[in-house]
Amino acid sequence: MNEKGIIPDVVTFTSLISAACKSGKWEETVRLFRNLIDCGALPNNNIQFCVGSFMQRWEDSRDT
Repeated sequence: MNEKGIIPDVVTFTSLISAACKSGKWEETVRLFRNLIDCGALPNNNIQFCVGSFMQRWEDSRDT
């Protein structure tokens, strides 16, 4: 997006991060989260919940 001059907003990042979380793509989630911060946007409650839930599932899978 940035290459085409399109600057994503927090709504765009929410959708992308949510999809990456639900797909189990941790590295993509982290990359998108870092991009969000680099663009100067702040994570909203939806992003925080999504990432928190994903981390909990990851921790639970490590315990079994």
